[in-house]
Amino acid sequence: KGVKDAKKVVNEISNQGLLAECFAYDVLSPNKSDLLKKLGTWRPTHLYYFATPFIFSGSSRNFSIKKFERFCDYYVAGFKEIIDLIGPSEIKNIYYPSTIAIEELPSDMSEYVSAKVAGEIFCNFHEKFYTDTIIYKPRLPRLDTDQTVSILPVNNEDPVPIQIENLREFQDMSIKNKNEQ
Repeated sequence: KGVKDAKKVVNEISNQGLLAECFAYDVLSPNKSDLLKKLGTWRPTHLYYFATPFIFSGSSRNFSIKKFERFCDYYVAGFKEIIDLIGPSEIKNIYYPSTIAIEELPSDMSEYVSAKVAGEIFCNFHEKFYTDTIIYKPRLPRLDTDQTVSILPVNNEDPVPIQIENLREFQDMSIKNKNEQ
């Protein structure tokens, strides 16, 4: 869905004299041969995992197993699958954005929050088994994005300064990780 945005990011990176490329990848229908064909001989050392379904779909009292499983398809199974497809020992630096909702526990987001917790725990296990890999998982506040557009007034934070700060911290962690290897 974010083809235009992805191409814009690639253009901004390329305009700085760096190499960047984008391609579509469906975390719900992973295809190893398609992914490997798109990658060619290149193997990424960094993964920025932002895959998500629509997050504001819960109700305040009824936990839906179906909705929870859908979120887990993105935040756990889809995430694990792309790591497995590329090679868990290949990717040394992973940016896995999480959510402050884990601490706030909004009553209408129980399935989302539970799946994000499961995703964070999966990340912890992955780091335990692949000790030369770092997974940066900041718990982001509610940001002003396509996900949070509302006709009602809602307090969304500007994503640019928050993401810049987190990307800088991730970069510092990645450099430290590389130097320790």
